[in-house]
Amino acid sequence: SDLDDMYEMEHRPRWPKSSSQDTLDTVALILANCAPAGPIVAVLAGHEHITHTTPLGQWDLAAAPKISGTHRWGHHLGAMQFNTLDCGHGGSRLLEVALHRRKPPNCHDMTAGFWTYRICIGTEILQKHGEEGDPPILLGKHDPRQDHIFPNGTVTSFYEGGHEGRST
Repeated sequence: SDLDDMYEMEHRPRWPKSSSQDTLDTVALILANCAPAGPIVAVLAGHEHITHTTPLGQWDLAAAPKISGTHRWGHHLGAMQFNTLDCGHGGSRLLEVALHRRKPPNCHDMTAGFWTYRICIGTEILQKHGEEGDPPILLGKHDPRQDHIFPNGTVTSFYEGGHEGRST
């Protein structure tokens, strides 16, 4: 409330000295159950007098992004607060949200024509064609008994037991 020196000019009640218990409970719920464990997007109406983005919650201070006044600042893990000028003063913000599932470090994606292949070395090979959500076709699971190591160090692996008898 010490920062609220405009309440008289704006003809409104002074800001409270601290956050309400409802606000504290909401923040705790979000931080405990959503960020950084899962995606959450909240759109809150209001306005700010400056444009900025602030990391929320417990970040490693060395890894916390240092962000101010741009819409293209990169990727992050964890909860962020986006503040923007009100529309009457030219403010706007486009927030792009994408869900990225981490793939295992031994998996590699490759596109060939209309097909996308996920090759998980030592595990399985999948083929996908179509829209997001269409099930992949299993081309085979790794059979380590059939691996062959050549004198130059090259390895040939065999994957079998795929959908409809596929192997590769």
